[in-house]
Amino acid sequence: MAQLKLKGYALLEAMFAMIIIMTCFGISLSVFNSMTDNQRNFLVMRAEIALKTEACRCKAEGKLFDEDIPAEGFMIERRISSSEQNRHIATLSLRAVNPKGKVISEYYEFIFIR
Repeated sequence: MAQLKLKGYALLEAMFAMIIIMTCFGISLSVFNSMTDNQRNFLVMRAEIALKTEACRCKAEGKLFDEDIPAEGFMIERRISSSEQNRHIATLSLRAVNPKGKVISEYYEFIFIR
């Protein structure tokens, strides 16, 4: 009789150990997922700030031509397109692209040309 109880306890101990291991694995996976989401959000926020800064610089300096501008961790593509209906209005489009070619963020604005 004593041997049957020991086998049962060994099975229960193994089950509890597996439950503890799976709980630790689930928590670590949740933390890892949260960290990668935070990194992605940080990159998008940094790209949006860089695009708005570049838009202000473009308007202030009067740089109304297409250009690719390297930034830290991504490339800013600046494109200016004239309006067909009104020659005094142009569209400024800025895109932040990572080294793999994926668009991180975009910014569009109408510009009045004198």
